[in-house]
Amino acid sequence: MIHYFSVFIKGDISFQIDGHFLEYTNRDISTFGVTGLPWLPLDDIQHFGRSVFVEIRIHQPTPQIFTAPAQLLREYSFRPKKMTIRFHFDPEQLEKLDVLIKNHGFKPSEYVRKLPRIPSSTLIETFPSKALVQYEKPNTEGETQKSSFIAEIENLSPHGILLSTENQSTFPLTPGQLLTISLDPRGWFPAQISAQGVIRRITDDFNIETKNPVRHFGIQFNQLNPIDKKNLNELLKDILQRIKKRIHSTSENS
Repeated sequence: MIHYFSVFIKGDISFQIDGHFLEYTNRDISTFGVTGLPWLPLDDIQHFGRSVFVEIRIHQPTPQIFTAPAQLLREYSFRPKKMTIRFHFDPEQLEKLDVLIKNHGFKPSEYVRKLPRIPSSTLIETFPSKALVQYEKPNTEGETQKSSFIAEIENLSPHGILLSTENQSTFPLTPGQLLTISLDPRGWFPAQISAQGVIRRITDDFNIETKNPVRHFGIQFNQLNPIDKKNLNELLKDILQRIKKRIHSTSENS
């Protein structure tokens, strides 16, 4: 069984922008940032990508305050658009908050599952790094035509996948869109895997190096034929076994 550290801690966050003072209390704080915040009185188009300076107040086990530059990002689902704030801590602040969360934080309920979402790793020989995504879109005559893009795989589970791409042709895609995803495992694994899925969540941010906008798609699988389902489960089993071996080898050498 893979051990998961706590990844969130409860806290308050506040910042100022364009004459507005915004404060959000009792939120789930991670070293990455905080999600699910309402945009109002800000605008998800005008303020998307803007930089702010945030104050983060953690109350347990003792009150502590962190300050850091941050960036306003946006997320979409079947609910109204929400704001995500990504923190940009210096190494010392990041380490301090990370230790605080591991010692006094909590795990998200989504980790209570047999096979959790497995983060992508190039160190795992069989983990697929990219996916071919195909979908239908209307053309200028009102008919549908097939389109496709290549995306990076961020994590994978029996029930879905998280993908990211800098391809801006994907920006018209919205939650509820049906997609066909083809995975090409690396290494010895013998089979390509195809699945149909539906977009459940979209998050937009930026590639710090290229300055390109990056779109992340949280996709729920809703249709796999029996052979693809069997191959996906075998692939995930192989990946988890390789992760366990690496953890065991690291603990023996430490």
